Amino acid sequence: MTNLDPTETPFSSVQWNFDPGSGPKLIVQSLTTGNTTGPGYEGRITLFRSNGSLELRNLKLTDSGEYKVSILDGVISKDGQTTLDVYGEGMLKAKIQLTCFSFLSFTAIYLFISSLYPSYNPLNK
Repeated sequence: MTNLDPTETPFSSVQWNFDPGSGPKLIVQSLTTGNTTGPGYEGRITLFRSNGSLELRNLKLTDSGEYKVSILDGVISKDGQTTLDVYGEGMLKAKIQLTCFSFLSFTAIYLFISSLYPSYNPLNK
């Protein structure tokens, strides 16, 4: 598995959706013409267009659920998904990054969740 290398030009389209179990909701859609941020995510996210990764800040218990990304690079479409479980108040101040990885020449995208909150240890829930 390798990290998606930053592209010389941004991807044609990057879209992140969140499904808490009641149907998908837009987090962010980024096109070459601009970005659309879904309700409740303004000021809480940073999208890295060079590799499609998403940073989510000020976590809420309701952020638990399935995250999906779709990246369009010219005519090639890549998709990935992962599940995030938010446990307790210790995680609520956390900042996490959903990082896009590719395996075997971008045939699929795998997501890696990392905590960017140094004092948060997921083993001490």
